[in-house]
Amino acid sequence: MDIGNFLNPVEESVDLIESEEEGSSETLLEHLITGASNTGDVYNDDQEDDSPEPAPLPKPLEALNAVRLLISYMEGQDVSRASLLRSLERLERDLESEIITSRTQGTLDSWLR
Repeated sequence: MDIGNFLNPVEESVDLIESEEEGSSETLLEHLITGASNTGDVYNDDQEDDSPEPAPLPKPLEALNAVRLLISYMEGQDVSRASLLRSLERLERDLESEIITSRTQGTLDSWLR
């Protein structure tokens, strides 16, 4: 590509800007964007977003049940992986404490009813 195209792009030429002065500045902006992107459609609002929605986060109790399942699986294996098992048990304790602290504290009146 010629270096002159980079220094003096056609989209920024004075003739184009002067010819567009009769139109609105939005028209000029759309023309510049169209020329830069080489597409005819400046606004692509009609396109659907094909990206999948993120999966919802599991609840702490679901995560705790999954960790317990992994612990029981690891305990049943022939190969001893004590460090992995200790890590899973530590994660189990952390999840249990998170569940306990997230509970709301009741009042004494709720116990008397």
